[in-house]
Amino acid sequence: MSTSASASITAPILQDSLHNKGLAFNEQERSQLHIQGLLPPAVFDIEKQAGLVLENLKGKSSDLERYEFLAQLQVTNQHLFYYVACNNLAQILPLVYTPTVGEACQKFSHILMQPRGMFISLKDRGRIAEIIDNWPIKDVRAIVVTDGERILGLGDLGMLEYTTFSYLLRCERYGHSYRQVIAVHCLCWNSPCSHFACHLGCWNQ
Repeated sequence: MSTSASASITAPILQDSLHNKGLAFNEQERSQLHIQGLLPPAVFDIEKQAGLVLENLKGKSSDLERYEFLAQLQVTNQHLFYYVACNNLAQILPLVYTPTVGEACQKFSHILMQPRGMFISLKDRGRIAEIIDNWPIKDVRAIVVTDGERILGLGDLGMLEYTTFSYLLRCERYGHSYRQVIAVHCLCWNSPCSHFACHLGCWNQ
């Protein structure tokens, strides 16, 4: 097998948030995983990468932008995300939890980001077990289910962001690789949400 063909098989580790270490992959690991050339040549340990994350946060103009940046980090490199969060709780918690997560929940349909967790809607009745079986990680030890109603006292938000639950679970006994978050969505009765043209949930018709 050629190096290029091999790289096409092993490179997905850089898209696997549970195993991606970003710039922390050393020279030997990059060679073994055939990812040399797919990362900048510098090797940064997790502490140095965390410093870069904090510098990036300072450059954002709003807490919602900081939230989006951290949400994207969680999607690409969970080890780095939780390292930064758990070692800078006073700074990070208000960004991934209240008050910022409330605004993120309200604007979830306006924010384009890679989904995390599962979504089950009214139209999925009769095949929920089949859908849940699509979850790629089979060793699940904790499940959080939300219907999107009364989240943070904001009322029915329909499809919402759930970093809140992901973060709280990580702070408990189960690691982030063993938890599953499910958003159950039937209908949204909150007019501003359900009448938004790009609402990501079901329409209340």
